[in-house]
Amino acid sequence: MVSGVFVGTAIINMYAELGEMDNAERQLAEMGKKASDISWNALIAGYVRNEKTKEAMEAFHKMIKNDTACNEFTFSNILKACSSLPSLATCEQIHSRVIKVAIEANMHVGSSLIEAYANCGSLGRCRAGIQSDYRPRCGNM
Repeated sequence: MVSGVFVGTAIINMYAELGEMDNAERQLAEMGKKASDISWNALIAGYVRNEKTKEAMEAFHKMIKNDTACNEFTFSNILKACSSLPSLATCEQIHSRVIKVAIEANMHVGSSLIEAYANCGSLGRCRAGIQSDYRPRCGNM
């Protein structure tokens, strides 16, 4: 397998599109420290697309453990996974990380937060998000 960041990430994405998540994870492991946030996001998004919620959460925790920076793509994907669990505690933990990196108002993250809280049965948090806290703002895409 190829270990350059650009090509390696493209290979992760290819395997994910084919549903071959074991090969996608193997590619990321081969990339080692060269793997970027984009590489990790491709893996997490692949797990989410292939309805492998547990594996998406595990990859997210590994990403954090490797000190790879999380961004709006990371959070919107992992919040989609939270919507599938549904676990209010997990959703709140992810939300706290979103607040820490100050991307709550990002359109995709805000929408994913609202969806995750709704699926977790926390309609109060969902309503609060729609009304003010993390309502997506067009200027923060």
